[in-house]
Amino acid sequence: MQNRGATKKCNQIKVADIATISVDGSALPLRWNNNRPDASGKVNGGDIRGKINFPDDREYTFVFYMDEETIYWDGDKGETSNIWTSTRCVTSSCTKIENRSATIIITGSDVTLRWKTNRPDASGTIENGGADMTGNVNFPDDREYSFNYYRDEQTIYWDGDKGETTNIWRSAVCL
Repeated sequence: MQNRGATKKCNQIKVADIATISVDGSALPLRWNNNRPDASGKVNGGDIRGKINFPDDREYTFVFYMDEETIYWDGDKGETSNIWTSTRCVTSSCTKIENRSATIIITGSDVTLRWKTNRPDASGTIENGGADMTGNVNFPDDREYSFNYYRDEQTIYWDGDKGETTNIWRSAVCL
């Protein structure tokens, strides 16, 4: 997703501590940072305008201005009072995540986890990519685990999200 005249492409739009909108082609899944149901939508014929359907509310149109770090809902600048500020464009996702135990290599939606010990490599997929990621990894000597990776925190939560699991890898650096 690009702003008119801008040269950088957004992989995600992070909205302060509220939500993350991932940009996957024309699809726009919105993931809340609270218990509200996730929303989904798409870009409509342009690169900064679209629609997102909130299942607990209704469908909203939006206009994102990357340079202003602002999303205008149900109207453009000067037409609406429904405005999200403190939005930030995340321009690239990780191709590798490194921590003291393993290296995770990301190729498209495929994940390969290579241990720094003699444990067998694991593989899986990313369901939601961008700076923050979710997915699953199958460990051949154990079982399949879901994961939630938060780039800003440099943290991977295995088999649950924040506050749901004690299986946590810290210092997981995006490269």
